[in-house]
Amino acid sequence: MRNGITLFELLLVTAVLAILAASSVPFMMRTTSWFYDISRSETAINQLYDTGMVVSRAITQDKALLANLSIAGNTLSYDGQILQTGVNATWNTESELGGVVIFNISTVAEPVESMRFVILPLR
Repeated sequence: MRNGITLFELLLVTAVLAILAASSVPFMMRTTSWFYDISRSETAINQLYDTGMVVSRAITQDKALLANLSIAGNTLSYDGQILQTGVNATWNTESELGGVVIFNISTVAEPVESMRFVILPLR
């Protein structure tokens, strides 16, 4: 009786491990694809939030700054300076609510995300 393993046993264990590794590849590909989609969505949401906060802070300080905001060709600009590209933005003032500005912004490309900001200008 010998101590140790034979070449046949070593090849058998290697073959079993290779089969297990190969069978997990489709699962790993789906998982990495899912993480990629989630990270793209999170990035889009963060960019919309940052842009919305810049616009909100500017309008809160002076409502007249809303006149300098423009959207053309999926590019949001403020006084000629590009704030963000690849977005659609709309805004309107609700005078019956005391001049509240409702600012909607959404992405154009996939993943489509959108945010709404309700801005209360200082008087």
